[in-house]
Amino acid sequence: MIIVISGDPGSGKSTLREKLKQTTGFPDFYAGGFWRSRIPKGEDIDIFYKKLASNPHAERELDAYQAEIMRKEKNLIIEGRVTPFLAPEIPKIKIFLRVSPEEGAKRLSNRKEYNGLPLEEIQKRTAERIDTERARYEKLYGISDHLNTAWFDIVINTTSKNQNEVFESTWLVLEHYPYQI
Repeated sequence: MIIVISGDPGSGKSTLREKLKQTTGFPDFYAGGFWRSRIPKGEDIDIFYKKLASNPHAERELDAYQAEIMRKEKNLIIEGRVTPFLAPEIPKIKIFLRVSPEEGAKRLSNRKEYNGLPLEEIQKRTAERIDTERARYEKLYGISDHLNTAWFDIVINTTSKNQNEVFESTWLVLEHYPYQI
């Protein structure tokens, strides 16, 4: 079973991926972690993501790699914003985590790259990043809105849920999903 996790910034995608990995024992891949590991020391994360727009080759390489591992692995948990649209021939369960911009900014404020920034600034940067992503994914793949929940099998609003509640809500649906866990 291939489980794909996507969603709004600060919605709890990485936390859910980790909890699902611990529960299922499936291998995982995190596209955002791949990019974060390549940010030069001291460079602003939002500047780095804007630079990706001028390097479509790098993004296509990562996306090709994600598609390749989805084709190779029988069981996998994979997290990324464009990941649900890759390897369309592969059956996958696509999970989208929604969060309000205010709560997402609050959660992101705990990350080192946003440490000390006012919540309003984090919200502004997050909105700009989403706009940049939309333009990039439209140009690269013709995806008009990668955050449209109509593309997903499971949608969970995490705004008023803690980590365990998000996991339990997701697990309850996965246990009864047509695919075998």
